[in-house]
Amino acid sequence: MRLSVFILILIVGAIRPFEDPVSRGQAGPPIEIRLVGDSTPGMESRIAEIQDRFPLLQRRRTTHFEILTDLDPMEAGRHAELLERTSLAVDRFCDLIGIDDGYQSSSRSLVLGFGERVDFLRFASWSDEVHARWLAGYFAPAAGHLAYHHQNDSPYVRSRRDLIDASHDGSVDFDADAGRPVPEDRRRVRLNTFVAEETSAVVVHEAVHMLLHHRGIVPATTATPIWFLEGLAGCFEPVAAYGPFGAGHTENGRSAEFRSHLAHDRIIDLETLVSLEKVPAKSDRRNAFYATSAQLCSWLVRHRPDGVRRFIESVKHGAGRDRVALFEATFGPCSRIESIWLADERSRASYAASR
Repeated sequence: MRLSVFILILIVGAIRPFEDPVSRGQAGPPIEIRLVGDSTPGMESRIAEIQDRFPLLQRRRTTHFEILTDLDPMEAGRHAELLERTSLAVDRFCDLIGIDDGYQSSSRSLVLGFGERVDFLRFASWSDEVHARWLAGYFAPAAGHLAYHHQNDSPYVRSRRDLIDASHDGSVDFDADAGRPVPEDRRRVRLNTFVAEETSAVVVHEAVHMLLHHRGIVPATTATPIWFLEGLAGCFEPVAAYGPFGAGHTENGRSAEFRSHLAHDRIIDLETLVSLEKVPAKSDRRNAFYATSAQLCSWLVRHRPDGVRRFIESVKHGAGRDRVALFEATFGPCSRIESIWLADERSRASYAASR
């Protein structure tokens, strides 16, 4: 009997717990599953085993990924392209911060994409002994794969679609500026856009975790500070479903949410953020954690790339468990970095609002 030791980490970008969003903003943070162990050997036998249990999964192969999916060919192709673009974005990140990891492996990473949530949950339970029903996806380092389900089959999206179907008079949504209900066709377009954005966020976020872990750059272990592990993956998330993305971009899928937290004084102060050993339990604090971590990592990558490289090297070499001291030894005093960073963010937010 296989023993799986795992840690559930709530994060803001890839695996989404299903709460009750009141707008088309983020549905909630992702959940990272970090299992102790190395990648499972024998990719071919593993794929055969999975397909034997889930016969609808068809195999696709790209340069860096083995993909098993039951999504329709058009959607599966879009996801395959998104995964390869994520691999390129990770390469650009390494170039930007000056890391030459010498990664030459020709092995591919295993990705499982399910069209239906129930099949995803069955797989998570059978393969990784994960039974959290709020998951939208996860990366399991012990098994070496990531799995997700399309957000079109999420409980939230199904409930919204049912409301639209049942309310043709437009009473579900009201456009306060226009002073009239939102037309049904517009509501459907908005929901479809939300689905595409959320699905892309899950795929990119988890693929970043997997690629950085497999390449030994940012291991998905408890030795990596949680703000850095989740913030780095979060800052890769695209603003639009299939738009440009990467850690070096000034805008990411968390930027708008962060600015809302900043405007309402809901961000977590820097010293508290970098000292956290786990994600906050309360949803409002948790969402602020993910948005703040992603925006901080984005700023550090763009303005302190050498520091990000040194920070990664220090973490990998076990430079102590005092997380605040580790941050300050690399980047400088928290108070000073926070002052410079937030001044820059407020300036950018003002510019964005004036456009």
